[in-house]
Amino acid sequence: TVDKGLVVGMCGDGGNDCGALRTAHVGVALSEAEASVVSPFTSKTKSVQSVVDLLLEGRGALATSFACYKFMITYGQLFSVLKLVCFYYGVIMCEFDYVLIDGVAVIILSYAMTLSRPLTQLNTNRPTSSLLGPSTVASVVGIQVLNLLAMLAGLSLMKTPEYVPWPAKESKSAAWWVLGDNWESTVIFCLVIHQF
Repeated sequence: TVDKGLVVGMCGDGGNDCGALRTAHVGVALSEAEASVVSPFTSKTKSVQSVVDLLLEGRGALATSFACYKFMITYGQLFSVLKLVCFYYGVIMCEFDYVLIDGVAVIILSYAMTLSRPLTQLNTNRPTSSLLGPSTVASVVGIQVLNLLAMLAGLSLMKTPEYVPWPAKESKSAAWWVLGDNWESTVIFCLVIHQF
């Protein structure tokens, strides 16, 4: 069945199962005898329920990996938009803004994703296994569209009748600390930090 391109799982408890445990994509040994030497996984409980536990853990690890992948893609896209908007208005966000975004928001969210636990019951629907599959791409593109709409809405709310555009032409380009002290960079920072 492996030769036909099927994904094969095998569980066994004796020496006669060693060949199948080694050949299968996922092998679970139900004993600590010869089978545990060739099998990638060994059950401590010696129960077939270990196969379900292994599937739950595997799907949980896959879901966490995909979540981290999508988060990092979205993070890069968000920063690209951030830099383009700052360039458009001729402003620079101050360094402390980047410390808050990178040091607090990204690290806390990345750590929180690693704390996720597998489901307690095996679902009948298999998770996606493709980084460029429709559900993965749709979720990344969808959140990017929502982020862009939120950015445009926030920047349009900034332009009230009392709004005075930052005179970027008047400032010296080497004085970066001056370019960060304005309404535009504050609004951009507040929008970006809340999009995480």
